[in-house]
Amino acid sequence: TIILCLPLHFHTENGILYSYGESALLTYIVSGILFISWIVLLIRRRKNLTKSKIIPIVSIAIVGISAAVIQFLVPELLLVSAAGVLSTIILYLTVFLVENPDADITPQTYIFGAKAAPGYYHAKEVIELINYIAKDISMHPEIKSKLNVAFIEDYCVSTAECLMPASEISEQISLAGKEASGTGNMKFMINGAVTFGTMDGANVEICDSVGNDNIFIFGMTTKEVDDLWAKGYNSTYYYNNSMELRKIIDRLKKGFAGKSFENIATYLLTSGGVADQYMCLADYENYIEVYKQMDKVYKNKLQFQKMSLVNISEAGRFAADRSIEDYAKDIWHLKKLK
Repeated sequence: TIILCLPLHFHTENGILYSYGESALLTYIVSGILFISWIVLLIRRRKNLTKSKIIPIVSIAIVGISAAVIQFLVPELLLVSAAGVLSTIILYLTVFLVENPDADITPQTYIFGAKAAPGYYHAKEVIELINYIAKDISMHPEIKSKLNVAFIEDYCVSTAECLMPASEISEQISLAGKEASGTGNMKFMINGAVTFGTMDGANVEICDSVGNDNIFIFGMTTKEVDDLWAKGYNSTYYYNNSMELRKIIDRLKKGFAGKSFENIATYLLTSGGVADQYMCLADYENYIEVYKQMDKVYKNKLQFQKMSLVNISEAGRFAADRSIEDYAKDIWHLKKLK
């Protein structure tokens, strides 16, 4: 039971790494203690412990304790990069539709599910932004008929079981190299949603499984991200050279439904250290290009349904049975019992 609980406390949706605070910390600590206690108990009973039996037990104990330490010491793992980029595209569409309500845009709904640690002010502000965008859109019926935003409170497995089968696009858009796109994209995949994301985390394996023709990949590669960091990333360069980005960030300052989000604009442009550390602005232009390609494909129902079926058929790669068998063979070196 403890082993099954471990993955439930850290998971990703839309490229954001979520955790469940103190409950996760407690579970990881208890898991580690229980496994170590188990080893001690076996030793005290003088059981014949072979290397093949000890390694899996110790490995799980180390994972449990390490995750507890990470949860306690590194709260910054609650990444907001995807929320930043998603908010950017929502803002882009909102500004575009405000200027031209009759624009020919495929009606679409963005559904967000997120949690923020008690002291993570920036993440809370992003969630607040999502809700105010939704409120602002509701004040414009001509826009709401084409664009809708919904924030799901208390997002959980039971809610996901309802939402994921109904989803058509799975946005998994963490910055390449952050390894933040994880189990959520697999769940969307097996339910037929086509992935729209960066070459990060499990997106890499999904792309390898379905092929480039059945996934929408945008943004920099891990190497390109590293090269840009080494060169010196400056988000204002992208702001100054893109009229669309200027409109979006200026709209953040102006606000939605009467509330300004200048702090988020500052974070993207001039915050202390390196502004926009998840490079939302650097990936923006290519995001829009691939988004337009995706919208074009979506309008071809037969082609899009074929892509969906390919994703479903290739999802078996992520089955727990396959994963455990790989661990048993390549890491634990266990032989099957016949």
